[in-house]
Amino acid sequence: MPPVKLENNPRKWLPGRKEHIKQRMKDRKLQARDADLIKAFFNSDGEPPLVPDLAEAPAGWHKYLTHQLLICGESNQWKGNYILRN
Repeated sequence: MPPVKLENNPRKWLPGRKEHIKQRMKDRKLQARDADLIKAFFNSDGEPPLVPDLAEAPAGWHKYLTHQLLICGESNQWKGNYILRN
């Protein structure tokens, strides 16, 4: 299956997803530079990034934005972020 475009419009996210993401960012103490990296990833080249669909990645996908910042999702939906700091 071909990759799908990551949904970067919060109005089209699944119910409760925006609140879930905001809580994860708060819990993981996301810093401004991390938020900027995520924003740049979502808006790269003016198009949403391509991510694997459920057939290609049934357990979900992940993308390292830096060696310490990881985002993950399922199909075209962003599920969360992880900060890998000591």
